[in-house]
Amino acid sequence: QARGGRGGCRDLFVVGLESLLVAFQLAMASREAMKSRLQILAAALLLLSLFTPVSSFTLPHLPANLRLANPKHSLSPSSAPCALRPSLPAILSRPVCADRGVASCMVASSTKEMSMVGNGAEGAEPESFEVKADDGHPIKVWAKGPEDGTPVVLLHGRTWSARPVWDLQVEGRDGASELGASTMDLMASHKIRTYAPDMRGLGGTERDEPGYTTPKRCAKDVECVMEWLKEEKGVSRPLMVGWSQGGVVAHLYAQDHCEELSGVVLYASIFDPAPSEVVEHPAEPPVIMNTWEGAMEDWTIPGIIDDAAAEAYGHDALKWDPRKVSWKDVHEFDACDPAKLTLPTLVIHGEKDTYTDMEKQRSLFMGVACGDKAWRVVANADHPVHLYPKQRKVWMSAILSFMEGL
Repeated sequence: QARGGRGGCRDLFVVGLESLLVAFQLAMASREAMKSRLQILAAALLLLSLFTPVSSFTLPHLPANLRLANPKHSLSPSSAPCALRPSLPAILSRPVCADRGVASCMVASSTKEMSMVGNGAEGAEPESFEVKADDGHPIKVWAKGPEDGTPVVLLHGRTWSARPVWDLQVEGRDGASELGASTMDLMASHKIRTYAPDMRGLGGTERDEPGYTTPKRCAKDVECVMEWLKEEKGVSRPLMVGWSQGGVVAHLYAQDHCEELSGVVLYASIFDPAPSEVVEHPAEPPVIMNTWEGAMEDWTIPGIIDDAAAEAYGHDALKWDPRKVSWKDVHEFDACDPAKLTLPTLVIHGEKDTYTDMEKQRSLFMGVACGDKAWRVVANADHPVHLYPKQRKVWMSAILSFMEGL
């Protein structure tokens, strides 16, 4: 052994190990030899560990998934669009209230975390469609994702249309990647087919006459888009996600058409239980142009968005919405009644959102009639949670978790 060195030792060990394995197989034939078998196996493993470097230690004949971590639950990003990470048990996403009148539902926590990697879709243009509203006005609808994907309808907010809000492209970045900013690309990587209409006077949808946009008109246009999806695309009962003022538009539609949706996500909704002031408006809306400063006003937490993404948002926002949309009769949003939401509902918003507050969101969540509901607060985030690299992972995970139960 001294002359042969470590190599000679290993050869001798291999011969010895083979003999031990033969002995082990013979011992397997006898139930009374259980203790002996375990002793032999333990001795073999001990010898193997002594003569084999740790870096090359493997157990022969074991299935690969017992030697290597399951790639679906890897701690590092995989080549798949979404790699899940094992996590500690979380509060149930949608605890059911035994009594809807009792405040027994709990704030939800996402049951999964994601590691996002791209799908090579940087710069890809969405499909576009024109849907005729009940009054004949054309409504632009943008779409992305696999045709057979799970359908989701995305509603933008008050000032900016679907392209900058839901399909923001940052030069040199895959929209679904860690630093991407396209929600449509991100959802497409999860086999979700998204449809994002532009409200009147925003993006690809022209103003009507006399040029005002109203809550009831928006809800009616959403209804027309939903009918088009069912009749022309064969889409039935999609999930609806409404952001900011789009959250209350989604609310208006959902409370009157619960059966047409699988669920609704009220994301950073500007719902307010207090009545709004009725404001008089001139016959024709004023011409007010949007500004770069206006496009930047949503970032209220220093450093939450990088310069490239913020600049891309500013350029896209002013490209698609150079003129400020003219809202009228916003008191019509007072008709939003959480007690009329009898479908699965997710309430989600940033912890530091300046367009709403915890009390309003609590009132919204607790008022939802359906016991199948969840409330998710995303830490260290303000209004556009879906545009921030770290926070949008939490946001997307919460929506995916919610979708699993629909």
